[in-house]
Amino acid sequence: MVEARRIEPLDDEAAETWVRVDDHAPEGSVEHWMHLVEAWRPEDDAWRVVIALAEWVREEPQESLLCDGMAAALGRVPGVTKVWHEDTEQWVAEGDVAGSALVVAAAEFLDAFIDIEGDYLAQFLR
Repeated sequence: MVEARRIEPLDDEAAETWVRVDDHAPEGSVEHWMHLVEAWRPEDDAWRVVIALAEWVREEPQESLLCDGMAAALGRVPGVTKVWHEDTEQWVAEGDVAGSALVVAAAEFLDAFIDIEGDYLAQFLR
């Protein structure tokens, strides 16, 4: 089961920040970064959902599977009205939605992606 925890914002831009509680691997390890999910919301703006793994997944078809799948997973969260892939590691989710719900949805999709694409992702563990 995926768990999200609210933390103090990491910078002055964020009004609210949520992260995945990760028990996959020790903090700072490659395995930990593969599962990292963060959602932060600037004051009076849409949520940003950050997936560290997206920085490494740059080959097709894996890149499209990750990008499109993450957008679809976030779009299914109740209250989300619009989602787009803004940057390599970042998606934007508009709507009246809780940051914790976005983290859980993103983490659940990410876990499934990692399970399916394990052979491809093994190259990052070497």
